[in-house]
Amino acid sequence: MDRSWMYDRVNPNRFGLKDSFLSGVAEFVNKAMEQPQYLNNGEIRCPCVNCKCIDLKTASEVRHHLYQFGFFPNYYIWTEHGEEDQDADIGGHSSSGGDNEMIYDAYRPFSNVPNVDSNMENETHGETDVPNEKAQQFYNKLISTNQPIYEGASESKLSIFVKLLVAMSNWHVPQKCIDHFAQMLVDAEYHDRLTKMTQTTQTDGGAIGDTQEVVGAQRIQIWKDVSGGKSRGRCYGTGHLAVNLRPGVIHLTYEAEAAHIREHENQIVAAARAEAEAARAEAAALRADADAKLLVASVFRHLASHFGRRSRAVFL
Repeated sequence: MDRSWMYDRVNPNRFGLKDSFLSGVAEFVNKAMEQPQYLNNGEIRCPCVNCKCIDLKTASEVRHHLYQFGFFPNYYIWTEHGEEDQDADIGGHSSSGGDNEMIYDAYRPFSNVPNVDSNMENETHGETDVPNEKAQQFYNKLISTNQPIYEGASESKLSIFVKLLVAMSNWHVPQKCIDHFAQMLVDAEYHDRLTKMTQTTQTDGGAIGDTQEVVGAQRIQIWKDVSGGKSRGRCYGTGHLAVNLRPGVIHLTYEAEAAHIREHENQIVAAARAEAEAARAEAAALRADADAKLLVASVFRHLASHFGRRSRAVFL
């Protein structure tokens, strides 16, 4: 396909733009407006020299940039706008998906690694060429995070986090805001896992809420599966070791945002209060006894002084 017009923009002596360039830009913009990025958000990745397919612009802004600055070098194949690079071994990847396109851009450098699905689906390659263990773990995690968050969903955890990163880049969203929303997603996942693990303890054929007792190591394993293990520390909304491992527990519970006060802690507090009250009562009794002794001593001193004066008067 001849696209030499892309880099032949201006008439001789800089007398306006060439008709071939104007018609080519119109063709490009029409093509870009067919892509999900524009259909969903009304924006196009601008391929001008300044934007380089990084910034998102409206269709009219893209036209203006291309008229003024021209295309960035060697963009003959519009890979960021729905076309496939014929020279790259990409396994038939379709780039017609806004979020999947961004995911694929990050995934592209590793598409030729053996035993890794280049379409991020479920194809397998030959068993003779196997990547090292760490690389395989990375690709397995990448593929697993690209699974739908629930059956029939169009979003995956990977696509959601990609959207958050794009928002942070395009609209200068603070990192703390991104962390907040990411934590919301993580908390939602833990609640979902808690529900699933609780449901697995239900008695077969029993009514909802009728659960068999989960004992010993099974309770420990369930708590680890739900909360991520003891090393995670306190995580609100997940199972709590002290609560879920007590004898007689028949279903999982989770912490509220208020700090959990266990029963033995209440007993310690009550005992301390009783001891303090007893100490205060003992101190009050000692003060009363001391006051009584002081009163008696004062009376004796007064009597001694009185009788001493009378005896001296008689003697004189």
